[in-house]
Amino acid sequence: MIVYISSLVALISTLVLIGWFFDISFLKGVVPSLTPMNPMTAMAFILGSISLFLLQIKKRQKWTDFIAITCACIVLMIGIVTILGYYLFDRNLGLDQIFFQSKLGVNRIAPNAGLGFCLIGLSIILADVKNKFANLVYQVYILCALFISLLAIMGYSYNVLSLYRISIYIPMAVNTAVSFFLLCLGILFLRPKRGIASIIKNEGAGGSLARRLLPVAFVVPFGFGYLYFIGQRMNLFNNEFGISLLVLSIIIVFVFLILTTVRMINKIDTERRREQGKFEVLFGCIGDGVVAIDRSWNITHFNIASTIISGWKVEEAIGKPLREILKFIRVRDRQENLAFIENALVRGETKQLENDTVLITKDNREISISDSASPIFDQDKKVVGAIIIFRDVSKEKDAQALHSDFAYASHQLRTPVNKAMWGLETALESKDGGIKEEMIEVAYQAVTNVQKLMDQLVIVSEIDQGRLIPKIESVKLSDLFSEVIHYEENIAKNRGISININPISSVIGIKTDPRLFKKIMHELLDNAVLYSPAKREVKINVESRGVDILIEIIDVGIGIPESQKPLLFTKFFRGSNIPVDSVGAGLGLYIARECTKLLKGKIWFESKEGEGTSFFVLLPISKS
Repeated sequence: MIVYISSLVALISTLVLIGWFFDISFLKGVVPSLTPMNPMTAMAFILGSISLFLLQIKKRQKWTDFIAITCACIVLMIGIVTILGYYLFDRNLGLDQIFFQSKLGVNRIAPNAGLGFCLIGLSIILADVKNKFANLVYQVYILCALFISLLAIMGYSYNVLSLYRISIYIPMAVNTAVSFFLLCLGILFLRPKRGIASIIKNEGAGGSLARRLLPVAFVVPFGFGYLYFIGQRMNLFNNEFGISLLVLSIIIVFVFLILTTVRMINKIDTERRREQGKFEVLFGCIGDGVVAIDRSWNITHFNIASTIISGWKVEEAIGKPLREILKFIRVRDRQENLAFIENALVRGETKQLENDTVLITKDNREISISDSASPIFDQDKKVVGAIIIFRDVSKEKDAQALHSDFAYASHQLRTPVNKAMWGLETALESKDGGIKEEMIEVAYQAVTNVQKLMDQLVIVSEIDQGRLIPKIESVKLSDLFSEVIHYEENIAKNRGISININPISSVIGIKTDPRLFKKIMHELLDNAVLYSPAKREVKINVESRGVDILIEIIDVGIGIPESQKPLLFTKFFRGSNIPVDSVGAGLGLYIARECTKLLKGKIWFESKEGEGTSFFVLLPISKS
């Protein structure tokens, strides 16, 4: 459109110059009796058209921008010189008489035309300045220039001289007014993504409404006004009747226009709702959780799968900050993990969630999820939000973990079995009684380790399947520890390790499951004995704390690396500082934690690598 406008303005101006050159009246001023366009005015329009044409090119170069701005500056200079000549010096500075001086007579650039050139020149210069204030000034200037041209056009249409002439000065030519109007429209739509042009050019319902109403808002009052003046001049009606007829006609047209527009909007709204309904059905049928957020991180969409996975209802989630509803936590460090969403909002890139992330549900359950975030772009390719897609992968994780656990358990079983077979084969082949006895002892120890691992695997299976149910009964705490220490001392003696416990009153009773209690103590003491240096001491402190009892097991062993502490109570975990030849499958502490949970207790630890570890178990008791 801008190419056609600039070409048309340049054509009108060129015809004016031809008209002055060959003295053709209708080319200079349309009607011989009207004021013709000044040649310098025509040159200013040609320069403005060139500038407009160059600035609308998509792949512009520096030299095209330079020429465009230079042309705009010349147009601005023509306007300034004209205004200065009229109002400051009150004399003709001669700029508008450079061309065809002998033919011009009293023809000059009209003052309202000079003001229009100032406004147009400044608007073109400011068109590419990326600043809110400059954009506002650009819009105001071009609208003012457009207003000046419309006044002149209406003045010629209604034959009202004061609308196109200022005071006693020369009036604006009719072709000048039309050229101003066209050039202003071109400049207004030069940057269609800014200001009024962005509203009119918008592809939405608002833009459609503007394109429908604006032409009528200009044409109808103008047309009826013109008919009113014709009727007045022909004495068809008096002034009062004419004004009433004018107002009534405008009302009828606009009522009709409003009704048709409402009908169109209702149709668009019906289609929008139908499409939105299809979208909601499709959105709701997606098996994965789909959540959309805006740039402020507020939730705008929340599908049914999201409610199933997270436990939050749609009405609870919509409009709330994402962090309040969905909490994505990294397993390894228990930190919130939102980097993949920030990447989508800031960089506009799709990002996958890390594999070790869980979702905290409304009821504080942890669900392993697979997730990704993608940016949402508007029509201008700007990021306006993000869409987050996630699904529950707990079953896949469990299956993967089961496969991994099975492979690890098979390896742990194979090692002592091979060692036992080696010991027995050596004993059978050897004729030395001492070697036979030593190898049989090796085989026995290996079989004992296999038996211990099998027992642990059975308990882990019962825990994971929910079949390990506590059987609570009242027992004496001293009796429980006597059994545990008696068993563990036999193992500790082989390593030269002593187990010491502070005195426990024989009257302290505890309501617990004896089997689970002893299992917790066995696993913790096994761990302390196994990873303590020879000829050291393992201490047990028992302390009554109101309705609870606190048990502390202290060793001076190898300790736990700081980075691996979050993994200590997980299945098959073994620290990186554990000797390669040490026995153990990494199930003991997992069993101790799960058994403590079953007894409504708490377990935690303190450790420093190379100095030792202290485990704490807090269990409910009753005094008898």
